[in-house]
Amino acid sequence: MITPCCNSFLKIAQTFSWMSYSDENGNDILCMPHIFVKDIRYRINNCPSCGKEVIDFKIPVSEFSNQ
Repeated sequence: MITPCCNSFLKIAQTFSWMSYSDENGNDILCMPHIFVKDIRYRINNCPSCGKEVIDFKIPVSEFSNQ
């Protein structure tokens, strides 16, 4: 389940790159949002809109694609 910090984060989250893994049930989970600049990965530690920490968000791919 997505627990957004604010509505703005959900709108911009799809523009970020995300790390991913499969949980014990085989569900793909997105985590650690980041951006690439000149082949360097920069983590998105805080929401650009409200400032809440977002680096530890875990979002199932199935829910993320429905946003």
